[in-house]
Parts: sequence; structure tokens; C-alpha cells
Amino acid sequence: MNVLYGFSSIRLFVYHILQDMHNHDIRERLNVETNSLRSPEGLMVTSTKTIQAGEEILYTYNYCADCFDMGDLWGTPGMYRDFGFLEGYPQYWPFLDQKVYATIEQLSNGTLQARFETYSELNVKSLAFFETQLVRLEAIDIESEIQSLTSSFWRFT
Repeated sequence: MNVLYGFSSIRLFVYHILQDMHNHDIRERLNVETNSLRSPEGLMVTSTKTIQAGEEILYTYNYCADCFDMGDLWGTPGMYRDFGFLEGYPQYWPFLDQKVYATIEQLSNGTLQARFETYSELNVKSLAFFETQLVRLEAIDIESEIQSLTSSFWRFT
């Protein structure tokens, strides 16, 4: 038997099959949870509310029982990097080196609102980082960027 991180490869295989049977979503919209892979009773998926026929089964990839709240470190960028998709809103963007967390929410009128929280006092280096990023973002011509990203896609449709 192969063992990976203290789990049998069979147990991990079954866990990944279960993950493929549900969709990831943010914590506010989840309707199932799991216990730990280390549980003596085995892996169990439990609904947290009534799930109607045809309703999606929603689970989190980054706040699972064995993830140790990695979502606080991964955030939305980590989900994109590791799983290849962006989460819905609200999105959580950690800037760990700057000790800042940004939450982006979509308001009822469709506009986006960003809220920033710090977990220590900002220093000059952190402020310089955000000033540099702001200048960089303000210089982007969104229409040109969209055109350059989508022009090759439309050739194949």
C-alpha cells in the first residue's frame, strides 16, 4: 500500500472522487461539510441544510476539515493558481507580505466594493507596494487588454 501524507492512496482516491461530485463555492453558500480523512469512521459528507432535487452540492476546497483554514492563506488567487477557477463574490485576496487582506464584494446594483483590513501597522515598504500597484493598474487600457486576450479565442470559434 502506498501512503501519502499519512493517508492510504485508496482513501485519497475516494476523497478526490467525492470532490468531483460537488462544486466549490465560498463558505457563505455551502450546503455540505465533511469530517476529517483521519476519522476512524471514514470520510462522511453531511448536508448542512435541506438540498432540493437538482440543487448543486456546494463544498469548499480551501476550508475543508483537513485544510487547516488554508483559505486564509490561499484566498481567491490561490484557488485560481491551484484549481484553475475564480470564486464568486465575495472574494478574499490576501497580501501576506504586506499583512493586508482585501475582500471584494458585489453590491446589489452590480458594482464591486473592496474592503481592506490589516493585521499590523502598515510600513513604508507595504505602502510603496500598493502605490506601485495602483499606478500600474491605472495605466492599463482595459479595452485593449480585453481585445488582446480574446482576439485569438474568437479565431477558433
